[in-house]
Amino acid sequence: MMPRKTDSPNGQDNRLGDLSPLANDKLDAAPVIVKAPWLTSPATQCVFQTLNTEGFCARIVGGAVRNALLNLPASDIDFATTALPEDVMRLAQDAGMGVHPTGISHGTVTLVCQKKTFEVTTLRRDVSTDGRRATVAF
Repeated sequence: MMPRKTDSPNGQDNRLGDLSPLANDKLDAAPVIVKAPWLTSPATQCVFQTLNTEGFCARIVGGAVRNALLNLPASDIDFATTALPEDVMRLAQDAGMGVHPTGISHGTVTLVCQKKTFEVTTLRRDVSTDGRRATVAF
């Protein structure tokens, strides 16, 4: 179900409600995210250290970042990476993590580190799509 459309102060479509505190040009989001407890947890740091090796780059994306900006707790941590799924699995196994190829055809691997799960998806592009299913390339 689509969120209810609300009017923002500037007259633009605003489907998330009042996010005016986030629209301040002087807002610096970095301190908010850096203080998020999920970011500094040993499990999250272990995944970062594992994925940011061999020239690969990993970043946290999605709901955890959104929730940090809104000062809400994060229920799951998702990563995007330049590493191919095979590399993600190899690096994680070498680091002693649990590895589950949950969506391997779309580049998603679930890692388990210190009893916490993390979804890691390789950056990709859609080669073809019907709007619901896509053929992807890494």
